[in-house]
Amino acid sequence: MKKVLIIFVCIQLIQSLNILVYQTVPGSSHIAFSGKIVDILVQAGHTVDKLIIEWNPNVISNGTSLARRIRRFTLSKASPWLSATHVVKPFDNVFYHPFDDEPIFYRKTLSEFCEAMIEDESLLEWIKEGRYDSVLSSAYDACGHGLFHLAQIKPVMIYSPTALIDHWALMLGIPAMASYIPNPVRNNGQGDKMSLTQKIAVLADRTYQQQYVLPSYHEVQNSVFQRKFGPSFPSLTELAKQSSLVFVNSHPLLELSRPYSHKIQQIGGITLKKEAGKLSGEFEQILNDRYKGAIVFSFGSLAKTDQIPMEIHEIFAKAFNNFPEYTVIWKFDGENTEFMSNSSNIYPVKWIQQIELLRKCIYQFSKIKSRITS
Repeated sequence: MKKVLIIFVCIQLIQSLNILVYQTVPGSSHIAFSGKIVDILVQAGHTVDKLIIEWNPNVISNGTSLARRIRRFTLSKASPWLSATHVVKPFDNVFYHPFDDEPIFYRKTLSEFCEAMIEDESLLEWIKEGRYDSVLSSAYDACGHGLFHLAQIKPVMIYSPTALIDHWALMLGIPAMASYIPNPVRNNGQGDKMSLTQKIAVLADRTYQQQYVLPSYHEVQNSVFQRKFGPSFPSLTELAKQSSLVFVNSHPLLELSRPYSHKIQQIGGITLKKEAGKLSGEFEQILNDRYKGAIVFSFGSLAKTDQIPMEIHEIFAKAFNNFPEYTVIWKFDGENTEFMSNSSNIYPVKWIQQIELLRKCIYQFSKIKSRITS
């Protein structure tokens, strides 16, 4: 009888869950982060599906190959997200002005996608068919909370590929004092030690965001649900506040000090590979081309190099000319590289073995350090 009881307890402990990962896609890093979450959950024995909302249709990756079902949702017209200032004009300082046009294109993206999603009855049916025990939802969109409520899925958890953003700090009642906590997402030019004028700038921007911008994001999606299901439909803000946990892409040793909550779980570093692949012969040759080392230069996945003004490219090329003893590996998506013709130390590449290059640099640095200390 005892053996039977022990077996029964073990079965209960290793019960597999059906989990939905809901992902809005502003950029490639977001899909990579949620894809890693899917992989970890599947490898732990759970069944995971992924719903991808294509804000940025240029991101074609699913981030994972382990999900049971993957559904991508896109608009029948051009996505408003593609008109975002940081996408169209990544070097335009207006985007970082306290009263910029971010709320306009962001609200339009939220409302148009949310309206199309609830009008597509097959989407809600697809969610219900999964018979999910739990949901992991993107921190950048509240529309999913309305869908989860309709599908009667609990608990709901949140994840963000960034550090804790002001939006979630506000909803969870976590203080974000402008006197020493800069905004981690909106680039106001402040570091961990701010001057008085910088603190005032953060306070002005944060007040505007918390009192007007952030509530307006949920309001445009609230109106979508209330038009469809009536004025008694629950507030998306209140549904979001009921989330059990918020997973953020940060680490306590690297993040600036700030008040936290037991609901916040820091999982920074989960996308790092345990084992790097082998560095290609091309990059090995590039690394050996200059005696002092290499500089890896990339704008990431949001800023497309062919949309960056040529005068900006030329400024960087001239700056790199001042360091001829270093190799510059430049992730460059465009075709016109004539402005680099006078720079013998610049190597434009469309794809970088980033992890392998970093590991190579760490290995070489450790060798140099050991020679110095020995």
